[in-house]
Amino acid sequence: MNEDAFWALLEASRDEARRTGSRQDEFLASALRKLSARDVLIFDEIFFRHHEAANRWELWAAAELIGDGCSDDGFTDFRSALIGLGKDVYTRAIADPDTLADLPTRGVDLWNESLAYAARKVYLEKTGSEVEYPSRPP
Repeated sequence: MNEDAFWALLEASRDEARRTGSRQDEFLASALRKLSARDVLIFDEIFFRHHEAANRWELWAAAELIGDGCSDDGFTDFRSALIGLGKDVYTRAIADPDTLADLPTRGVDLWNESLAYAARKVYLEKTGSEVEYPSRPP
């Protein structure tokens, strides 16, 4: 698992969720089940590295505007959803949160808590052990 594979899995799950109208985390979990436990753990580590990188006041302000208010839990969910939108959207938003104004409001889940736990759920299924935060591959 590397950055390119990480983003490819997220973008494929995003596209499949949009195509079918289903939940992105379900498609992501299905794809992660095909990987080794170690790769699932690495995916989780990359996810939370990006999640922490998005923990910025400017992004919280954007979430406040988009959601007409945003709690700390809501901002956690917002950052997960932002990652789930893919590398291009995420990278642009990190550089300039105002780019989020260009997102379509229809069919985009910007409060996707379950996406943050997809890899941890699969890791538990595969190993019987929970991922400790922060995750660190063996």
